[in-house]
Amino acid sequence: MNDSGGAARARRVALRCAIPSLLLAVVLGAMASFATAVHQTVSAGESQFRLQQRRLAGQLADRVAETLRRAEIAAGTLDLGGLPEDRASADRWLEARSVAYRLEPWIAIRVESRDHRLLAAAGEAALDHEHHGSGVLLCPRCIQQGRALVVRGEPDEAGRQVEVRVSLIDLGHRLVAPAAGRDGAAFVVDGGGRIVASATGGDIGSRPPASGGSRRLTTRAQVRGLEVPLAVVLWASASMATSGVRQAVSFELASAALVLVALAGGVAFVRRREKASIEARIAAERAAADADRLATIGVLASGVIHEIANPLACVTASLEFVGEGSPPEAAAREALDDARKCAERMAELLRDLKTFARRPDDVAAPVDVRSSIESALRMARHRILAKARVTTELDDVPPVKADPSRLAQVFLNLVINAAQALPDGRASDHEIRMTLEAVNGSVVAEVADTGPGMTPEVAARIFEPFFTTKPRGIGTGLGLAICRTIVTGLGGEITVRSEPGRGATFRVVLPAA
Repeated sequence: MNDSGGAARARRVALRCAIPSLLLAVVLGAMASFATAVHQTVSAGESQFRLQQRRLAGQLADRVAETLRRAEIAAGTLDLGGLPEDRASADRWLEARSVAYRLEPWIAIRVESRDHRLLAAAGEAALDHEHHGSGVLLCPRCIQQGRALVVRGEPDEAGRQVEVRVSLIDLGHRLVAPAAGRDGAAFVVDGGGRIVASATGGDIGSRPPASGGSRRLTTRAQVRGLEVPLAVVLWASASMATSGVRQAVSFELASAALVLVALAGGVAFVRRREKASIEARIAAERAAADADRLATIGVLASGVIHEIANPLACVTASLEFVGEGSPPEAAAREALDDARKCAERMAELLRDLKTFARRPDDVAAPVDVRSSIESALRMARHRILAKARVTTELDDVPPVKADPSRLAQVFLNLVINAAQALPDGRASDHEIRMTLEAVNGSVVAEVADTGPGMTPEVAARIFEPFFTTKPRGIGTGLGLAICRTIVTGLGGEITVRSEPGRGATFRVVLPAA
């Protein structure tokens, strides 16, 4: 018994001695696991930051490109036929045209004669010199002096020439600075790496400074759509990219007892970052869709005005006929009936315009797809008439759950895309065909055209953002990408069938409500 009791006591002593070692091993294992998790969390935070920087650089590059494209369009297309000879009147005339071309107030526009005499000017003042050619110019002298990017159009028959100057300092302060962040830096550089615009407004004409020994995250995005090579460069320190993650786990690293809690906090932090990233992406997609919707309305504005002007003239003429003299009762009744029909036509157009212009609230509700297609055809009617005849086969189909404005935007973009693929003035030779049917519990709509079609390589990329086969100045390259975003967000799909020389057919499949 004594030997048995001694052995039991020895086992208990050994167990008590082993417990601290076991606990220490557990704690060390947990700390190692936590350290690994912290490292992964920091790496994930840096990767997320890089993704956000790429998105921010791309957005800034698009804004710079849009600003310069507007300047290029103004310089190349401004009709000087109505330019007054009086300088004060000419300045006011040019200022009104600047507003019409949506040029920022800090962008200068001017008209010069053949002998470089200033005929009109609007916007911020700029110093004169006579060394510019035509097109978008990275003039070394202007950049070295910190002046402007210069855009010049071709001289007209009278030798008059339009020049638009984009202030480099204002370009930096107004567009580049918001992208720099609190501790970062942002630049627009030319093909040689020299600074054209910066967040601080300085260092123009020089190269970006060295990093100074610290690890730096650099993001670069090309400014597309211009003949001159420009790029956006964003800088941020590596510590800035992961500072939030390091601060979030610093307290937990000080205490082994809170290792598991800190690990859970790190995971939650990453999930919050992922959620914020998803929310930011969704917000960016909605903003892009809204911008495309407003751009589409702008393209159709002249046609809608024309469509409203005709019935408005009918209403006016009918009411004047009834109001002047005493026409026979039958003639007066017929005139008033004409006025009523024209007023109903205007009301219908205004309802369509309201549907497209309304800011979407992205709340899904049952929507009549047939009505959306008919509304899109009415809105684009004036733009289609010179391109093709329109045929429709629209069956009665179940409603789908969608935001009415977003769904209408899809079909309007597809109709305009089909019209842009066709040449002007040959409407009898071309056709835009729209069909709608219910297939196996889904609603299927197709928009087909008899245009030039696409190669398989082009068709494979047609839904990519900013990919376009249209000439510069026509479209944004976002319309079909936004169509895909909206359709997939509704649980549907959009595809294209096309062969060179045989037109294209876009097919939208949506689940019935």
